[in-house]
Amino acid sequence: MMMSTLPVWERIILHLNQFKMTDPGDRYNVPWDLTQDGIASSLRISRAHSSIELKKLRLSGKVIESYSHIKGKDNKRKTYFLTAMGMVDAQRITDRAEKEGIDFTSMLDMKRCDPNALLDTFDEKEKEALGMACILRCSVRRDELPETERSVVPVDVSGYIAIGEETKANILSALDEDSVKRLHSLAADLWLSSKTPDRQERLYHLIMAGRNHDACRSLIKEKDRFMDSLNEDLYDILRSFTDIPEKYVAEILTLKITAAIEFDDLDEAVSYLPSLSSADLDAGILFSARIELKKGYTKKALEMLDGLKDSVPKALLIAEILALTGELKGSKDIIDVTRERMVLSGDLRCLSELYLLSSTVSIRMGKPEDALLILNKAKSSAGPFDLRKIYRKLSEVYTAMELAEEIKCA
Repeated sequence: MMMSTLPVWERIILHLNQFKMTDPGDRYNVPWDLTQDGIASSLRISRAHSSIELKKLRLSGKVIESYSHIKGKDNKRKTYFLTAMGMVDAQRITDRAEKEGIDFTSMLDMKRCDPNALLDTFDEKEKEALGMACILRCSVRRDELPETERSVVPVDVSGYIAIGEETKANILSALDEDSVKRLHSLAADLWLSSKTPDRQERLYHLIMAGRNHDACRSLIKEKDRFMDSLNEDLYDILRSFTDIPEKYVAEILTLKITAAIEFDDLDEAVSYLPSLSSADLDAGILFSARIELKKGYTKKALEMLDGLKDSVPKALLIAEILALTGELKGSKDIIDVTRERMVLSGDLRCLSELYLLSSTVSIRMGKPEDALLILNKAKSSAGPFDLRKIYRKLSEVYTAMELAEEIKCA
């Protein structure tokens, strides 16, 4: 049934009738739905149209106007209530609609609407605004979406989009795949230009829009920040990213494996190894060894590194294995040589990893004070992801120092 089956003034009557138990004399905690904006948003009409029709209804004695405090707001707003005459009209309209088979409930509640019938009543700008509101996973203010003459996007008392997940899914089901991808693309750009930019949401929409090159560039450019804020949702986003352009395969798979290891999802990490090895054999071997080390197979991890050409990552992984097996002097010697090598070459990409490993060796050698000096030095050059690891390690150092002091006092 089309939205135009009932005129706007009748739809306003039916809308207000849903709140007939609200006392017009109550000046506090009145629902926002009874304001001009609330009525316009609920019925998908412009605020101006709502104002005109409410004035007519007020002059005809079917509606009264009041000033009330709205739920969730401190200030007063104009609110509207049905009079006794308006309630009689509401019953008459309801009876007629039911007799004629008019589905008026869908006119008052978007989630009950036939999505195709609803979208047929919208122009392109309105479809775009409502579509973006439905494609977004996070609520944003209505004024961040394209403007429309009519209020086609429901909002709450604070001006934020207010559409239930069921309703979103219902409306998006009426769109074809290309239209949905376009909405995801628009949403990705919104999160870039928003007053509160969100890298994670932008990444999600870039991937869903099929803008894979942009998604890769975003991940690589902000990899430290992404890894620092790693969470279950971000991990799921990374896992869903499968169609990776060839030029970015090695770097993106490195991030995906690192995330999988962080979540102890070793089976997932292993599943990426063949593709990574095809793109970068050395990286594939290094991560294979790291995964074996994570599983506790130190000997197997060390054997895997035998045929690998010398590099800083290889040296640090060997030093880590030696530290875990108690060969602390051997580990420290490798760390010292590797540090000199990094300084001479000017390649300091693994500096934070070196500092963290060096502090671990110092702690195990019973020198927490040395570890503290190393970690404080590390903070000045660490990225966000490594910085989080450094602070965790600092906590470990302070615990070791407290324990040493207790033993000394005893």
